[in-house]
Amino acid sequence: MAEKGGEMAVPARSETPDEGERTERLGSGPDREYADPVDPWAAAEAAAIAANGHVPYHLADPHAPAQPNSTWTIPGAQEGAPDATKSVRRSYRKGVWAACAAGAVALGVAAAVIFWPGYPALDFHSLDQEKRYDAQVPISSSWSNAEVAGDRVYYASSDSDGNLGVVAVDAESRDELWRTRVSSPGATAWQQMVALPAGVAVFSTLTSSSKIQMVFLDAEDNGRKLWEWPMGSSDVMHFGAKTAVLSDRGEGRLLWIDLATGKVKLEQDDKDSSLMVPVSTADDLARPAGVFGRFLDPAYGDARIVQINGDSSANVYDIDSGKLLKSRDSVATTSNEVLAHDGRLYVQDSTGNAQKIFGYALDELGLPVTLYTAGPDASISKFAPCGEDRLCFVETDGYDRKKDRVVAVDAVKGGEIWRTDMPEIESLAPVGDSVLATTNSSTDEVALLDKDGAKVWTATGRAARIDGGNLLRFADPLTMSVGNRTLSGVHLGDDPVDMGEVRDVYTATCSWNTSLLACVGKEQFVLYRFAG
Repeated sequence: MAEKGGEMAVPARSETPDEGERTERLGSGPDREYADPVDPWAAAEAAAIAANGHVPYHLADPHAPAQPNSTWTIPGAQEGAPDATKSVRRSYRKGVWAACAAGAVALGVAAAVIFWPGYPALDFHSLDQEKRYDAQVPISSSWSNAEVAGDRVYYASSDSDGNLGVVAVDAESRDELWRTRVSSPGATAWQQMVALPAGVAVFSTLTSSSKIQMVFLDAEDNGRKLWEWPMGSSDVMHFGAKTAVLSDRGEGRLLWIDLATGKVKLEQDDKDSSLMVPVSTADDLARPAGVFGRFLDPAYGDARIVQINGDSSANVYDIDSGKLLKSRDSVATTSNEVLAHDGRLYVQDSTGNAQKIFGYALDELGLPVTLYTAGPDASISKFAPCGEDRLCFVETDGYDRKKDRVVAVDAVKGGEIWRTDMPEIESLAPVGDSVLATTNSSTDEVALLDKDGAKVWTATGRAARIDGGNLLRFADPLTMSVGNRTLSGVHLGDDPVDMGEVRDVYTATCSWNTSLLACVGKEQFVLYRFAG
């Protein structure tokens, strides 16, 4: 799955299984999520998913919530982890890009979106188990995953000998399309899969040569291997419609790689290990996301990516051509919170006595607007869009997480709109003009805040966006153990609809769209229908 942003991260602990839940676990190496990647507002799927819902993350803590700029998860991270991114198929007619780093993926998006109530209630109903599929490689305690993207469902499973199998399913007919085995020099274990319009990227754990093997499979042609690339543990890769952009941090360079052939088209110095931030758009807020906000199926509209350099300058590039579009000095540091969304760049500034948020128009990258100034002892984190021309974030007094609060500001002119206290917030994820605030594993709660900051409801477990007006709600956090989960469907403004229970699945592997839920089961891959 998967929100869905990124840099890869090393797997972290999984959430404690519920009492009575089986404790058979999937691999505990760098194989769990996003972002991620990764995504922007996901603050959710990987330790450092910095690619906008699109969240980039490194091999460090794949289960940590993704950082503000991320989208999908990549090696090392899986949705639901606690604390923690034909050529083009028919469902993807627009330009596409995604960013992933040895563990997370980032994707860009565009288009206008009509917020709820422009999104009617989905026809939620009791779960129908549509189909089961045999795994190409038997499911075991080693890494497995599922991803739903566009008109495809992908399943992956691996074993302790380093064998990896991928199965592709048509999301409309539910018929199997192809299955393949994947191998790569030195790869003895695998950690993540990212589904893209042009193909599927799978990532190994660190090999004996301290590299992560990224293998790119054709979406058609029976999953044929198109190319592969050895990545360093801190490298970040961004996928575009025709090009992959690799931040090779070990060699201090950026590489533009042809997506069809794997050949380098352009090389650029990057000695300062810059931060790459994909640009998301409003249409992303109307598409499925993971429980921490990672984009599962981005709209692929804005083909720009922002580079934050070690000297605090910023560059805006076309992700496919590598053309420099805009540049400006003194914008942000690589350690600042940064979000690029809907034509604007938001950056945290910590240089004065109080942290501030500045906003830039990406088309001009001219003088910034001061959107917010925090108190002298307060910190700012977890940027997330939360409605048209609005930015939400978490403000914490004295770094005491029990004093967290969500703040919304005017994203164009600046100025506070509302604030709501909510302790120990792990991630923010937009749903139309509302926002989901998820807490850490100490409380395992999720709250829906409306456009005025009022708590519509608070529930134990996890919730995830399906579209601009509908949510999936899980009664318990998702884990990397075989177990059961009760689901409900929620339309904004309506009561939840009980949909029953998924049984004997690795819940952290589950991925979804507006009607289907795909999960790795104990012995087979499973596909459920919950709407339509």
